[in-house]
Amino acid sequence: MNLVTKAVTAVATLCLGLSTISPAAADYTPYWPEFGTLSEHNEWAINAMGGKTAHAIGATGKGIKVAVLDSGISMTTPGLSEKVIAYKDFQPSQPPLPEHGTQTASSVAADYDALTGVGGIAPGASLLIGRVCYLIWCDTDAAKQAINWAIAQDADVISMSFGGSFEPEMIAALANATRQGIVVVIAMGNSGCSSYEYWGINTWCTQERITENSFAMFPISGLIGAGASSQTGARASFSSWGPNLDLLAPGVGIVAHDPIAVSNGFGGTSAATPFIAGVAALVLEANPNLTPAQVQAILQASTRPALETKPKVWESCVRDEASGKRVCTNEVDSVLPQSYFTGAGLVAADKAVLLARRVAANNTFAAPDLVATATDVSVSWQGASADVYVNSKLVAQDAVSPFIFTGDTKQSFAVQLSRGATVSTPALAILRVGTVPLAPNVVEHRFLTNQITFRTDDIPQVDPDIPWLPNPWSSDIGALFEFEDGRAIPCKGYSPSVQPTDRPFVFTCKSTLAMGPIAGKFRLVSPDGTLGHPSQTFSGTVLQGDTFLQVRTTYLSSDSIRFAWDEVPGALSYEYRYKPDGTMVCASEKSVEVIGNLGQPSAFWVGARASSDCTGNLIAQSEYLPFRLLDATPAKPSNIRIVEVRPTHIHFEGQLTSPDNSWRIYRSDGLFMRYDGQGSRMMLGIQPNEDVNGKTFSYRFMEVAHDMWGDTYSPLSDPISVSFAPLGAPSGKCSIRGTQHSYSCDVRASADSDGTLIEFLDAEGNVISSKETKRWTSQRFNIQRVRGAQAVRFTSTSGDVPNWYRRGDSVTVPISRSPVHSKYIFTYAQ
Repeated sequence: MNLVTKAVTAVATLCLGLSTISPAAADYTPYWPEFGTLSEHNEWAINAMGGKTAHAIGATGKGIKVAVLDSGISMTTPGLSEKVIAYKDFQPSQPPLPEHGTQTASSVAADYDALTGVGGIAPGASLLIGRVCYLIWCDTDAAKQAINWAIAQDADVISMSFGGSFEPEMIAALANATRQGIVVVIAMGNSGCSSYEYWGINTWCTQERITENSFAMFPISGLIGAGASSQTGARASFSSWGPNLDLLAPGVGIVAHDPIAVSNGFGGTSAATPFIAGVAALVLEANPNLTPAQVQAILQASTRPALETKPKVWESCVRDEASGKRVCTNEVDSVLPQSYFTGAGLVAADKAVLLARRVAANNTFAAPDLVATATDVSVSWQGASADVYVNSKLVAQDAVSPFIFTGDTKQSFAVQLSRGATVSTPALAILRVGTVPLAPNVVEHRFLTNQITFRTDDIPQVDPDIPWLPNPWSSDIGALFEFEDGRAIPCKGYSPSVQPTDRPFVFTCKSTLAMGPIAGKFRLVSPDGTLGHPSQTFSGTVLQGDTFLQVRTTYLSSDSIRFAWDEVPGALSYEYRYKPDGTMVCASEKSVEVIGNLGQPSAFWVGARASSDCTGNLIAQSEYLPFRLLDATPAKPSNIRIVEVRPTHIHFEGQLTSPDNSWRIYRSDGLFMRYDGQGSRMMLGIQPNEDVNGKTFSYRFMEVAHDMWGDTYSPLSDPISVSFAPLGAPSGKCSIRGTQHSYSCDVRASADSDGTLIEFLDAEGNVISSKETKRWTSQRFNIQRVRGAQAVRFTSTSGDVPNWYRRGDSVTVPISRSPVHSKYIFTYAQ
């Protein structure tokens, strides 16, 4: 265990030691905490991040541009779409289904709505929307283009809620983005494993396994890996872990806009990412002069502690030769450091904004100097001794310079000093090998309008200390071409040689350049994102490169698409293909509509020919454009009816078009439900412990048709109004039975309910003990070992925990003192 982990454990133990009762010794509470209206419950994520406090002190992200690279956004979303100042589609030939992108953008910048509780963490921020995903499929090439576009649009923050793996050109693009002054936040992924048997034993969930699979796995300053937390303040069970996990943010039951309505069904590290990106926007609003590394340092130096738990994993899994299956043994806690699961802790918007303002006002002393290696950090400073905080946790008191602590390669640490009431500006350390690539020896280069190419000699041989090809199947290397004005474009190098030495690399840098003079330098980018030394300046003239026939794609419906292009001078016919089998079609028209599900994804290509029968020379051609057509959109549901309204649920009936389809249900206050089932019967419960007494809601239904390549959604049904009758308050009384800690209670349950919840309250109205009784059990009972009770609250209930459970009306009465039985009366001598 390294020093930081030890220190964190000591602090956590100290804090728990102050508690009067440990969680294991606490009484089981037979009901969920009351959250009143759903909108109040929906706001748990913003509250957990200190968002309301940040907004109350004027932090909204105004003037900050956040680029959300995702599946696009519904441009008719109230309180959100007007925040969009630029929109570019990098996936025009894929179905525009912007559910995920609308949700992520909503978490950044949606206006607050009191009815549903929806609202972004940075509602004043401006949005740059780059569409790079189709449903759960995100195109890496499109993402790289979108990063370059975001840089050109002067983005301040980039939010990327999708995963990925080692890709040298992407590493170069991310390194370039942070180098250009942009904070990049990327989802860690939802591959967190557990030995719990669910859909079969997770035989891959073994000891010391790192589950991250994300573009956040590269140790680049200002690149933040986002993990998800739950309502308990712990890492959500699905959230991936590893050394690159920097921060946690809420990722369970998040309320957000989707293209249809407000729903509280958003979650995953996809939800945590835009929250952290939004908090970064608040920090930059408070101090626009911060670098990406400084923003990350402030975020990690101002966190709230996360609940420290580790998942259960298998000690070992081995293949059984007889059965051919893997057999796992010994379920144990993971031995990985706690920081792999919780990073620096829970992002805290209010604390981060106040710290950023303090730095902007020069109300901090100088940041410590940090020297990081692959395994340790040396912290030095001028002046007297100081307390040292690492990732918001106190690790040393009254320490003298230099102070050294250890960690693991790829981990990030925010280091801050404190002397009494004064603190330093935090500094960021990234543990990495740190070898800076040498300047490449460029032996050939070429500038074209569509790309820059250059060739180098044997890079691995020249720079043998860098693991250029970390995977045996990899032969790519990343690089940048840096223009004279500081702009840069990412490049990817490939070597056709398989020899361990004498491996020249040919690099391609895709771009859109105007013909004319050009000058710039080449830099290599190591596999961990370290920018290399620049080459000499190369100058030349941009020549005409390959040009492609531009094709416009328009989705007319879920199962039809239109391809169109401009007339090509000299062309007498156009030859195109769109079917999966590659069948060619010859036509004179400059457009084609494809109607009907082709059964699988396909690609469109068109070429302009010099003859009328498509046999002449090929004058121009398009690139291959992948596309998908899905099943036809189901009709608007019109046969939904209410069968019964019960205190805790509603029975609806409605016939699906196909038994393989499913329902999505939106309630007017943001409650979202999926209902999968082949029958027409739908039992929809209220939220556990929700206050729906006397309230009326409207429900709207959508039928979803499931296709192998995606889903199609019907229009929403007309709203169906449902009112819940109130559960009348019970009555009762409790009195002290001779001692201060024993009570006798009599309860008269409400005729509308099936139970009563009895809560003992202290002088401030806090619940200190509770008991639930059902109508069919005794309504007279004794309660012991209750300290400090001043009043008792009786509440009608219906249903059972952990299933549907509802509170009704309540009444609060003071506790009375029972007459003392005569046998306890004594006569004393006068």
